Amino acid sequence: MDLISIKQIAHEHSIPEAAALKIIHADYPDNYVTIGSYLISKEKTNLINSSLNGVSKFLQACTMMTSHKIPDSCHADLLSQLGYDVVWNDLDPNNAKIIKK
Repeated sequence: MDLISIKQIAHEHSIPEAAALKIIHADYPDNYVTIGSYLISKEKTNLINSSLNGVSKFLQACTMMTSHKIPDSCHADLLSQLGYDVVWNDLDPNNAKIIKK
């Protein structure tokens, strides 16, 4: 599984989200990255990272992540996890850029 909703797993098993996260990390210790309320497989994050080569616009990066079924709520945090900064020139997301740290 490339994307796991921590909330969904917790709800299905009637346990707190923190417990679900702990169990998943115990069963799959190095396979996932926690981004917001989701676990994303390291394989998927590596694929996204390589897909970001040559991308400089924030919205372009978001479109690419959406095509990989990454929820909108995870985009900025995933970019940060992958070593990118989002540079906001103003409030218009069309003008935001991403740069590798």
